[in-house]
Amino acid sequence: MKESNPIPLILAERTQFREPKRSRTLAKRTQIPQQLLGQGLANEVTPHVTASSSIVRSFGYSSLGIVTLVAIALFAHSFVPPKDVPAPPKNELCESDWTKCADNGEIVRSYKGWLDVRVACRIAAIEAAKYGTPTWPFVPFQGFSEGKTYVQSGLVVAMEPEAKFPNSGGAMIRSRVTCTYDLRTRRVVNVAVSEG
Repeated sequence: MKESNPIPLILAERTQFREPKRSRTLAKRTQIPQQLLGQGLANEVTPHVTASSSIVRSFGYSSLGIVTLVAIALFAHSFVPPKDVPAPPKNELCESDWTKCADNGEIVRSYKGWLDVRVACRIAAIEAAKYGTPTWPFVPFQGFSEGKTYVQSGLVVAMEPEAKFPNSGGAMIRSRVTCTYDLRTRRVVNVAVSEG
């Protein structure tokens, strides 16, 4: 006689009487009696429950989006200068004529020829380098002396404390470059490079 395996029969019996998981979960959430689930009325309730959970989920995502937009707006607003701080009056004559500037700071900020000063001083400092080409900050020669001496004498002193010049061993050494430029002749008078 052939023996039959009882395990497939037990599994078959269990799967026949087992309700689908979704129906049980739905019944627990909405408290629908088990008899109605068997009659197919659960299909009418299922889209409502699914729709409400998607509404909650979309509300959460939209709230997160609104919070993100507010954070971006606040971050961008921090870069806007305040309106109640008055800007210094602009001396339009200083832009083209350095003798019309009020002081050394106005020459550096407003005089269009200051770009020529920076370029000429940089070229003169590169030519003065003994062991190779120096490296410069993004905008070199922004340093200057306070006062009115530039306007009175026509000699400006442009300073760059962050230049790096190579030494005899090839190492880049932080150096201070001081450049004297004559605004009348438009030429570099002197360039001095010192360590530190």
